[in-house]
Amino acid sequence: MTDPLILRRATIVLVILLAGMVGWQVVKSTSDQPTASEERDPNVPELNLGSFAQPSLSSKSENEAGEARGELTLRVGKIGSAPRRDEITLLRSLPDSERDWTRAYTMAKGNACRIVAPGASVSAPLSMARTGQHGELGRLSAITIGLEMASQGRQKLPAVTRQQVDQYFEDHRLSVQPQLFYDEQKRVYFGTDCAAAFFEIERPGYTIEPEPMINVAVSRFRTLGIVGMPEDSGVLLGRTLALMFAFEKSDDTVSGVADNGRQALELMLLHLPPESTADDFKIEVYITSDERVSLHRLDLGNEAVNSPLPTISSEVRFDKMILMGMYPAEPVVTKIHFRSAGILSMEMITRLSRGTSERTAMSLTEILDEFGKLSMQSPIDSSPKYEDAEVAEAARRKYERLRAMREEVSRDDEISMPSKRPLMTGLDD
Repeated sequence: MTDPLILRRATIVLVILLAGMVGWQVVKSTSDQPTASEERDPNVPELNLGSFAQPSLSSKSENEAGEARGELTLRVGKIGSAPRRDEITLLRSLPDSERDWTRAYTMAKGNACRIVAPGASVSAPLSMARTGQHGELGRLSAITIGLEMASQGRQKLPAVTRQQVDQYFEDHRLSVQPQLFYDEQKRVYFGTDCAAAFFEIERPGYTIEPEPMINVAVSRFRTLGIVGMPEDSGVLLGRTLALMFAFEKSDDTVSGVADNGRQALELMLLHLPPESTADDFKIEVYITSDERVSLHRLDLGNEAVNSPLPTISSEVRFDKMILMGMYPAEPVVTKIHFRSAGILSMEMITRLSRGTSERTAMSLTEILDEFGKLSMQSPIDSSPKYEDAEVAEAARRKYERLRAMREEVSRDDEISMPSKRPLMTGLDD
């Protein structure tokens, strides 16, 4: 049997040996390191850790030290990446055929509108633009969308469920918000990002989590790009953004259930007047009806996101009930209501954009500029006023061309005065 005293002495000796070996390794590694006075071998590559190897400095002194050493600096956090006008996806012309429209909408799947995360600000403050710089201005509400239950199939819902759905629609709104940027002259232009903020009318400060059917509706909004070409003279690129949305167009049967619905597409145009700057601008909204037969200039009314009347009201019908018939599912938007401040036929817009031997072609942005002037013009006012004589003459010629073309089309294509009654159309989103 081993003596405990011998084991204790052997353990002490082993610890002493291990400590000696560790000390010898430390001394050896220290002696191998070059001193500050020794020169570095130029053939040996140097690993420069930059600011990570330096003592903690203030941001100003750190930047000055980095510039003096000529080193690359790794920066973390949000880095500005505002695209310039010529870096944004362009839509050089509107599609011609139904097939081209469908293809354009399919290709824009990656540019679907996104829901703003819950808890974010509904009306986020815009950034301060500075002359000589370009950057991101922020997102701004262009329209608000409200939902209401369609009369078709309404009686299929239990009374309690019907009341809950009505209350949910009445208490909530959806705000469609494009992304805006500014250039070195503080002129505003659109990007291709589009967000949708869902919120309660009584609490319009922050977004909330929407029901799944709201997510589906938002995903059907897609941006095609900014309209125009860089070579268009006199037209500032980025003032017109084209979006499309799809819906299921179907005929109502006796039961109120959709009968083999087909996809229909409509166009929405967001437009900035030519004088828009980061300090003073307003978004104009245009939307087509009857599968892109007519183009309406929307009367936006009250600009507040929690206005009692939304810009657009959509009628929703539920074609299925789940959870033992108590919960509605598979919503189908059947109609939308909006206030129209003017209407033009898309055929007329096509003719204006092509031009003739006697008339120069007008870009879609120019047409919308003139459309807006005609919609807002008083019958007493013969023409808009401009300080510059050349600009006034050019505007007068375009104004007369547009008015002449307007008189050539049928009565349905005439500019209508703002209506107090919402205009019902067969759209869906």
